[in-house]
Amino acid sequence: MVSEQNHIVRLPESLFLMIKRLENYQMHKREKAERTGTELFSMAGYREHSKTNFSINKKAFIFSLDVVVALFIMSFVLLISLYYVTRSDVGSVSNIQMLRSGYDVITSLEQSSTLQGFDKDEIEAALYDVLPVSYHMRLQVTGGLDVIIIETATANPKDRFVASGKRFFVGETGAPGMVQFWIWVK
Repeated sequence: MVSEQNHIVRLPESLFLMIKRLENYQMHKREKAERTGTELFSMAGYREHSKTNFSINKKAFIFSLDVVVALFIMSFVLLISLYYVTRSDVGSVSNIQMLRSGYDVITSLEQSSTLQGFDKDEIEAALYDVLPVSYHMRLQVTGGLDVIIIETATANPKDRFVASGKRFFVGETGAPGMVQFWIWVK
C-alpha cells in the first residue's frame, strides 16, 4: 500500500543508467580540464565554425558601417542645405526687383537724352514721369564739374532696404558723366 505522503516515483532502469553515465562523463571532463588547465567545455568546434563565418561577418559589419557613415554625411548635407534655404531672405526678390526698377528709370532717362543735357529741371520732370508710384528715388548726376542732386523724398529711410547703383554715360559735349541712384519703397 502506498501512502499519499511518501509517493516515490521509480524511473525505468535504462533512464537511470543514462543519467548516471552523463554525470560520469561531465565529472571526467572536469577532472581532465583541471589537470590540463584548459576550458571546461571546449569551444573548439564553435571557434572553427566562427572562423569560417568571421570573414563574412566582418564584411557585413564593414558594409553596415559604410551605410551608417553615408547616411550621416547625407543627413548632414541635407540639414546644411535646408538651413541655407530657410535662411534666405524672402524679401530679396522684391529688393532685386526694386534695383531693376532703378536701373530701368536711369536707362529711360538716358535713352530720352535727358541726362546728357545736365538740366536739373528737365531731369526732375522726366524722373517723376518714369519713376513708379510706389518708390522714392535720389539721383546724383555728375558731369565734368557739375553735380546735380534730385530727390523725390526728403531723406533716405533708416528702417527700410535702400537699393543703389550707378551708370556712366556720355554728355552732349562728349564729356563723360555718371549718374548714381538710391531707390526705396515709399
